[in-house]
Amino acid sequence: MIEILATIIVGVFYLLLFLEFFEGVSPFLNLALLGLLLILMSIDIKKKELQKYYLISLFLTAVIFILSNVKPIQILLGFFSKASISLFITAFILIYTIAHISRLADEGITNLVEKRQK
Repeated sequence: MIEILATIIVGVFYLLLFLEFFEGVSPFLNLALLGLLLILMSIDIKKKELQKYYLISLFLTAVIFILSNVKPIQILLGFFSKASISLFITAFILIYTIAHISRLADEGITNLVEKRQK
């Protein structure tokens, strides 16, 4: 019984996500961005081994969307909506960007620690 209920909830979620993806946006722009981001993310995860940074960015992206009523975050999300980019693609952009920012911050901190230890 619970499997049927979970299947219905997941199906409704995917339907709403699909409708959100094509509502009021340019679908070709969003599909192109999605394809590009998925290719870049898969290269990062497979070859560069940035899994821990993507986990950090997933958490921070969730926090950003939870705090979407805060003025600076509203401005950021408003920018993407005015650029005809759906929230789904905005999440992927934020995940990719935050992952690379966290990697750069981690490398910078480790370099400073190594220099200080010398």
